[in-house]
Amino acid sequence: AVVSTQSGHYGRDGNYSWPSTEPGGLAESTCVYNLDGNAYKHCNKETKQFDSTNFGECRSKVHEEVEKILGEANAIHNETEQQIVSDKIQNLTKTSSDVMSSEDVRKTAEIIDKLIEFDDKVANNTLDQNVRENILKTVEKVHKSTDKKEKSTDCDSALIPLL
Repeated sequence: AVVSTQSGHYGRDGNYSWPSTEPGGLAESTCVYNLDGNAYKHCNKETKQFDSTNFGECRSKVHEEVEKILGEANAIHNETEQQIVSDKIQNLTKTSSDVMSSEDVRKTAEIIDKLIEFDDKVANNTLDQNVRENILKTVEKVHKSTDKKEKSTDCDSALIPLL
């Protein structure tokens, strides 16, 4: 049975509210940035803690932008394009890393790999200082965001009644 946030109690997880859920149950919460979809968390029967969140239905503008930047990263031909891609991913993660799905995070890692791979192909083999700083800022922002999201929470503790 799926338990909805309208059930009367919830626990906070970043921007999402999760209802008290029986071990083995599935909790759902309306997507924060896509009200047509739901995010889901399974309550682990053994640990009585939520597993990672399934944001599969929560495709957002952020997801679309990550996809677009990945396409550009796959087609880097010169250092100017490399700089533009690094600027774009750094700016996106600066403003939106808290709403990135795990798929978005994986694709962000792919973008970073493409930025570094481009440098491996050119003769000087050293990252431009601005590109390097953008990569470091991107990694830092995504790491802080995923660290907040992935902390496991008890399925039925720290509950606050809805008013």
